[in-house]
Amino acid sequence: MKIDIKQRERDERARQHRVEQRREPEGRETRVEKPEEKEEETAIDPKETVLAAHHQLDQALVLSDHEKVEKLVAKECQLVGPRGQNLERDEWMRAHASNHDQQVAIDTGGETVEVFGDAAVLVGSETAKLRFDKKVVQSQFRVSQTWIKDGDDWKLASLQYTPVVEKQA
Repeated sequence: MKIDIKQRERDERARQHRVEQRREPEGRETRVEKPEEKEEETAIDPKETVLAAHHQLDQALVLSDHEKVEKLVAKECQLVGPRGQNLERDEWMRAHASNHDQQVAIDTGGETVEVFGDAAVLVGSETAKLRFDKKVVQSQFRVSQTWIKDGDDWKLASLQYTPVVEKQA
């Protein structure tokens, strides 16, 4: 079932601003004025928030902003690299901090996000230029990420890279 959040917000604002009329027992009309207007609170779409966190992480990786990467990646994060290798968060962070595995560019697309309470799954495509031991390599991946809610923030909890292999003719 798809819920139209914008319509629900419009209905709620209309309900709050409606002037209600009622009759007092003596037959007098009493007018109840609309409540004081509050600053409009817009509902934050968790899908958009996760997508924004994903793009912030990619940008931080390319800019070698290790502090931002650490902030966006959960301490318990598990990664599966493009060759199927398991990496713990600290191992992945050390590799990026040493610039041994340096992201040169990341181009993403086709991301979809599904939110399940305080967890979200993002699936998309990525073309990455990486520098390994002074060589720049470009690779295409399908990426699957699990994000978890930590207070007001979303943090990466799991990441798997699957290489896109060209079809043999």
